Amino acid sequence: MKKELTVLAVVVFFSLLTYWLVEPFAHGQMHKHVESEHFAYNDLPALTKTGDAAKGAETFMAGGCIGCHSVKSQGMETGMDPVSAAASFGVNPPDLSNAGALYDEKFLADLIRSFTVQAETWIRK
Repeated sequence: MKKELTVLAVVVFFSLLTYWLVEPFAHGQMHKHVESEHFAYNDLPALTKTGDAAKGAETFMAGGCIGCHSVKSQGMETGMDPVSAAASFGVNPPDLSNAGALYDEKFLADLIRSFTVQAETWIRK
């Protein structure tokens, strides 16, 4: 019985040692802290144009975005239900009603521009 308690004590000691010393070090090395507060997307170009909501809605509808995404706050519903979208794409594309509140305007503008360029490439193929 004394031998089992000794083995248990050694296992517990090394488990705790690993948990308190090694794991925080490994976590710090594998998941470096990145300052995200006040991130300004300085690598993206400055916004020089003003938006036109009517043209944006027209582009959203004509550009095929509505095929996957909805903007329920504007009454734009996608033609797919969540189950069909998940089966088709492997994900349920999100509603974009709050995208402007969630994302930085420079990031959102660059994301839309990048996707538009990529979609045009797909269409040409």
